[in-house]
Amino acid sequence: MLSVIAAEPVKLDLISSRDSRAAKALADVVQRVVDGTQQPNSAAQLISEIVIDDCEVHLSRTGYHRRDPNLCETYEVCNSTGMQDLLWDYLGRAAMLMPSTHSGQTNLISLVVALKNLPRRKVAARLSDDKLYEVELWTLNKKNGYAGFAHWLLKLEQVYLHENDLTWKDDASTKFINIATLLAGLAGVGVVDTTRLCTMARLDFRTINPSDRTQNTNLCETLILAAAQWIRHAGPALFEMCEKKALADASSTTWTKASWAAWKQKFNAVLLSKARFYPRVCEAAAESVSIMEKVEQEGVTTNVVETLQLLTMFDDDEEIEL
Repeated sequence: MLSVIAAEPVKLDLISSRDSRAAKALADVVQRVVDGTQQPNSAAQLISEIVIDDCEVHLSRTGYHRRDPNLCETYEVCNSTGMQDLLWDYLGRAAMLMPSTHSGQTNLISLVVALKNLPRRKVAARLSDDKLYEVELWTLNKKNGYAGFAHWLLKLEQVYLHENDLTWKDDASTKFINIATLLAGLAGVGVVDTTRLCTMARLDFRTINPSDRTQNTNLCETLILAAAQWIRHAGPALFEMCEKKALADASSTTWTKASWAAWKQKFNAVLLSKARFYPRVCEAAAESVSIMEKVEQEGVTTNVVETLQLLTMFDDDEEIEL
């Protein structure tokens, strides 16, 4: 079985010398969460304070007064959306830089959960059109696009991974496998819908055949290792999605029982072709099969479809399956 590595020091280097004091403070908190030297709950509270304090600084620089008739007295004019985006960027990049089995990965997932559970704080943000808008910090739901978190993760994936060839670039492959842990964990606990970025939703995963020696082995190993993280951190949630015929985010693709069976078949195919793959790939495949069998025995135990407000197919219309 794959083990979770203890929180060994991982230097993230998320900031540059030109970054603001608030940006550096955010990066420091993320670093401590990854190292396990600060608990996610206290880190979430500190992050909120950093963002609010940054609002205060921005308020003084822009000259807006709290009693501006256009603003509620409880609002602060700030670049809160920019600060949240910066945090999302730090979390995504941190996940890419850590080994997929590092305990800091699950710490990041717990941090996002803690942020979502914070008391709501309303601020007034001055956006690109120079108008003031009400923004509620730490509200993560489908209606508000998870405060831009899901979009930012997609942006990171496009910048760092999409334009790279996973068949031969070791750095891109490693980052792809690593961030799969965060993506899967967020969906698995029902805090952010990341199904658009699910490894199983990729065309190259759907078409790989571990038994076919003519296919690229490096690509196959990368996809299997990333998919294994989804099974490890979101197995029960994925099973529920397949049982309820959930639509993958922003896609007409429906996940069904046949999808689940196809994923399991790929892991089993790796085990039947062990000589072709590195031991850690076979180990990941074996763990995935074991988890899937356990999930099948237990049945649906999650309520992620409702929590994430995923669309489902209840009729017998023709479907495209993963």
